[in-house]
Amino acid sequence: MRRRLIVSLLALLPLAPASAQNIPQIDFERTCRELTRSPERITGFRRCVSDERSARDELARVWSSFAPADRRECAALTGIGGSPSYVQLLECLDMTREDQNERAKQ
Repeated sequence: MRRRLIVSLLALLPLAPASAQNIPQIDFERTCRELTRSPERITGFRRCVSDERSARDELARVWSSFAPADRRECAALTGIGGSPSYVQLLECLDMTREDQNERAKQ
């Protein structure tokens, strides 16, 4: 249930196409500007950019540990409309791996 909800939400977020070897290139600063339209914009923007950079760095470290099919699926799921995000891509990959681990235990 949780995975379906997150995957449904992720379907609203676009990404540049990802090859099997490289993480997608995302203009996360644009995403952060769009997501932080509020009175706390500067603080929110800085926090958002920091979170996106951290997620991008984590993806760079772990990208090859995910199956190519999972990388393609998550990039596709997060590539439809909305605001692209490394945080969302990493969450999709982590949830996919978690689901696979749970199925393997059954």
